[in-house]
Amino acid sequence: MDKSKLNPHFQQLDVDYLYHLGLDSSMDLKGEFGDVKYVVLTRSFSNADYFANQFTRAYYGLNDVNITCKTIAKDERYHIYKVGNTIIISHGVGFPSMLICLNEIVKLMWHAGVEDYKFIRFSPGGGLNIAENSIVVANQALNQQLKAEWSNIEFGEYYTYPTILDEQLSTDLIAANPDAAAIIQGKILASSSFYNGQARTNGALAVNYTKQQAHEYLSNAYAAGARGIDMESSCFIAFCHEMGIPGCVVLAAVADRLQGNDNEPSLRVDNDKLSPVLTAAGQVIINYILCNTKRD
Repeated sequence: MDKSKLNPHFQQLDVDYLYHLGLDSSMDLKGEFGDVKYVVLTRSFSNADYFANQFTRAYYGLNDVNITCKTIAKDERYHIYKVGNTIIISHGVGFPSMLICLNEIVKLMWHAGVEDYKFIRFSPGGGLNIAENSIVVANQALNQQLKAEWSNIEFGEYYTYPTILDEQLSTDLIAANPDAAAIIQGKILASSSFYNGQARTNGALAVNYTKQQAHEYLSNAYAAGARGIDMESSCFIAFCHEMGIPGCVVLAAVADRLQGNDNEPSLRVDNDKLSPVLTAAGQVIINYILCNTKRD
């Protein structure tokens, strides 16, 4: 992480309240989080809940044991877990929720005295000319204009940030998996909305384009290198790049949008399991962390 990018103001507060996480700097954050090396982020409560259980079984070699992890602090906004050297947290839907999460996690890491850590995000999304249930690993995102940048309004002004990261983490993550050949590398097209912003034709609001135009737009995204679509990757990658935090995205493609699939299936198989492709995306991350973690 680039420490010069950290805001000095929060460092000077008597107590820094990480309000949305339910933590503050008066707590023993160094004792609880000082050994963190990885932060795994995913969209929903249920994704984080299931992955925490999945990761715990793998991390401690308890594959035949039924595990139910408990969240840390308050959980009405985010579900946060700590397992070994890894924080697992849900970040919510869209840019605003993700930015709150990223800001407070980085402040948490500073208060815990952690400087060398990585961000890995996994989520479901649409695919572009790839088979359903494929896994895409990306270190770059495109905005809705197919540019490798993300814009945010700050103090009434637009600021634009590049959405490109060093490729090493993505390369290492793929290499740590025995089925690396089945993992697709590509960019992620990120939109601020799920329906019209992703050229869908099945939302409530009437669209300003035809199905043919939507297909042409998605074809152009594919030609620009995009292999998946989601709602948060451009914000996530821009933040990581600005802060100098190694990061990458693992996307579980649940539908091929270039085949006209505007609907995405439920990711819940039953009350305590996710769909196989999202479980597999989580396993890609688990394999990487275990491959790079020395345990007693």
